[in-house]
Amino acid sequence: MGLILRVQAIVVSAMLSPWNLAGQHVVEIDLDAGREVFGGPEVGITDHRRVFAIDHIRGRLFFKDAEFPDGIVVLSISTGERVALHTVPRGEGPGELPSGVDGLALAPDGGLYVASVGGRVVEIDSIGEFARSWQTIAGSPAGVVCGFGGRPAVPSLGGLVRRPPRQGQDEEIIGERLAYLLDRAARGDPDPSIRNNREVRDRFLSAKLTCTSDVAYVVRPYGEIDSVAVYRLSGQESRLPVPAEIGEAAVEWEIQGDFSFDFSARINGLSQDGRGNVVMLAIRSYVATVIMDPGSECYALVRYSEDYSGVGLGLRGIHADSALVLHSSTGPGGTDDAGRPVTVVYPTVDRITLNPLRHMEGPPCPGMLPSVESSGG
Repeated sequence: MGLILRVQAIVVSAMLSPWNLAGQHVVEIDLDAGREVFGGPEVGITDHRRVFAIDHIRGRLFFKDAEFPDGIVVLSISTGERVALHTVPRGEGPGELPSGVDGLALAPDGGLYVASVGGRVVEIDSIGEFARSWQTIAGSPAGVVCGFGGRPAVPSLGGLVRRPPRQGQDEEIIGERLAYLLDRAARGDPDPSIRNNREVRDRFLSAKLTCTSDVAYVVRPYGEIDSVAVYRLSGQESRLPVPAEIGEAAVEWEIQGDFSFDFSARINGLSQDGRGNVVMLAIRSYVATVIMDPGSECYALVRYSEDYSGVGLGLRGIHADSALVLHSSTGPGGTDDAGRPVTVVYPTVDRITLNPLRHMEGPPCPGMLPSVESSGG
């Protein structure tokens, strides 16, 4: 128990996997094929649930490595080579972050938005040079950020807050509910559901979001678990359904260590596939992810094969119709109270692989996973 607590491990009790999952289009990750993108005994990728970004256009990955506490590794997906190391130091000065790198998102022209708990967002350009910083006032200080219409945005209760176009201007408020809450607060009549700024931060530490040039997709912790909130720059708001299958193949989890996970949610992360589709990364599931066309709501269910339980594996995105899979170190953990074998999964990732997808059943969604569709499985 003491060792597990020190390494802050996740203990997963093995269960039978329900492989009779339905779905509009079911594909499987071929873990026996593909190639290693990054890995080795010196690799220790950290905070990958929050600090991980994919540039589909340039074919690059951005993440944190334990070897560089204040650095962001830039990796070529095609060659596996480290093409750059961007440094964002801790501190209070220009280009610095008070608590270090806590969140990451793509900025225009190959740059990055880098967020820190406390509400500061630093923008760096494509070569890692400091461009500007923003301290949000109305947004959540949880260190979660996305690039929304050419500017950084952070979630808040009932919407998002976007950096003003120019210094000295007001932040842009997106979302009717958020505008209402801020108006009440300005009139000295704050909503009783919001007691203090720390509570807002704590509520959003496990928020997930991904943005395009004109649409933001947000999963708020402790909120609706069957849909994703959708906000448009035009002011329109809607919701995107979360397919039931993403939560039906649940794994039993026992947490030991100082982790803050919201297990009321079904989604462990949001991203995009580079073709305009939303990728919903599953949590506690033998299902790896769901890829959904936000217009038609047609979706593909991505699962692990029957030969793999998914324990120690984490799909972090879809790139070029293949799965980017993160591999964590695992080890035996004895048995649970029911006598079932327990696997200890350590939080640091030491390998990234790019694995092809193969067709299993169901009609493909138009324009989604074209290489999988054309290969016939």
